[in-house]
Amino acid sequence: YLWGLAEMLPPEMLEEALNKARGMAGAERRAQILSALVPHLSPSQFEAALDIARGLGDRRLRVVVLRQLAPHLETPELDEALGLAWKVTDDRLRLHAILPLMRRAAEAAPELLKDNWSPALRLASRATRPAFLQHLQVLAPAFMAMGGEEAVAAAREAVADAGRWWP
Repeated sequence: YLWGLAEMLPPEMLEEALNKARGMAGAERRAQILSALVPHLSPSQFEAALDIARGLGDRRLRVVVLRQLAPHLETPELDEALGLAWKVTDDRLRLHAILPLMRRAAEAAPELLKDNWSPALRLASRATRPAFLQHLQVLAPAFMAMGGEEAVAAAREAVADAGRWWP
């Protein structure tokens, strides 16, 4: 019921809703409520949201919440979210968490790209070719943040070359 009301809650009640979500039984219910609250949270509440996400035992649910949080996070919380995402043991799920966090890092905290770029690219490269190309599209802002238009052009050329070499 709380997730249906999230958009109508006044800001002062969001903290209470976060506390209710934290205390709820059932990881799926906590994840649903947290996902509904995320777009309405203030920046000061994202640390609490990450704390709830950290406590979700189900890695799939944790990934869903991290993806919801990604567009809203700033440097300290984004760094923490990346740390949580890298701890996911399933490669596919980890990648689904990492990609939007890397995209956000390109916008809000480019300094976080340095340590995460190579592992993220390596992880994305394990996918099928069509999936890898989609992952590159998501990572394009990171290419741009790290190397500018030259890096994007070089990546585009490398993809074209690979397509010619291995059709």
